[in-house]
Amino acid sequence: MSNNSSGVDLSCFTVYDNDGFVAVVAVRVALSIISILCCLGMLLIILLFKKYLFFAQRLIAYLAIATLAYSVVSAINVEGYKAYRNDAIKGYCVFTGLLEQVVSWWVLLAISCIVFDLFVKIMLKRETERFEWVYIIVTLVTPLITAWIPFINLAYGSSGAWCWIRGNDYDDCSSFTFGVVLRFVLYYAPFYILMCALLIALVIVFVRLRKQRRSWTGNFDPTVLALKKKMSQEVFPLISYPIIFLVINIIPLILRIVNAVKSNEPIIALWFLSTIVFSLQGAVVMLAFALDPETRRNLAPMQLLGAIKRQVTREGQVNEYEMGDDNEGEPEVVNSTSISFPSYPDEDQ
Repeated sequence: MSNNSSGVDLSCFTVYDNDGFVAVVAVRVALSIISILCCLGMLLIILLFKKYLFFAQRLIAYLAIATLAYSVVSAINVEGYKAYRNDAIKGYCVFTGLLEQVVSWWVLLAISCIVFDLFVKIMLKRETERFEWVYIIVTLVTPLITAWIPFINLAYGSSGAWCWIRGNDYDDCSSFTFGVVLRFVLYYAPFYILMCALLIALVIVFVRLRKQRRSWTGNFDPTVLALKKKMSQEVFPLISYPIIFLVINIIPLILRIVNAVKSNEPIIALWFLSTIVFSLQGAVVMLAFALDPETRRNLAPMQLLGAIKRQVTREGQVNEYEMGDDNEGEPEVVNSTSISFPSYPDEDQ
């Protein structure tokens, strides 16, 4: 057990103040910067190729923005392991702990909106674009409201190698009960309830999609073909992101369970693994984005140069629109009002 010069036990903080956890923090910063660049690249491609004209691509853009915010906070949330040393670092830790709480929920709610959107489209067969502003407000505002609750008892602070809601008292390492309760109320309990709900919803969606795709096999009816195209624009691009999110959160879950059992004996290998997985969220999301067939075509050098050229030549130019003007290079959008999900042919009918 480590004590400071006055004999007060600070072992719960000093156990993280060593070269091993300095390396963990350095890895977190480096990988977060990579994720930042990947998210910026995603948003640039969405803008260059006007993918934002599709509602599904806008949902992906919102996820990219949330992940970008998370990566930025991860890159600056680096003082947790030494916050016990002085009040200046404690103050900085409060600030970054608040940001950590907010952006973590932005990512979770952005993913939840995608799953909800898929569920409504596939299971309830309803158009969802009218919910867009609801998605934005719920995702953006809800964490901003709940994140202020820990200030009731100054609960933000050191939480291992970085900052979040603290579980120990700075004075003597005794358990900070208010902080422990807040971790469960504001994060762990709702987070894992939502995770289970997302998993169940995804399984239901996958089962339904398989049934629908089997019913379409060999069917060349124009309505069915239009529905296939609509699905390729509004459903299939979204499927991979919730799966990635669920997989990414398995290792941090293991780390949290281990930390709960051995709070004063951190396993640095688990910290490294969790840090690598979580800090690369932006890069993994970008990889899923790049695996989309249309996006892969867009990433070809000639396509990128053409898109940049179109953007540059339109700067300051007054366009004249004439009947019959072609839109070469522009994405084709299926009119959501002319083709509705309720008209899916279903093999159960």
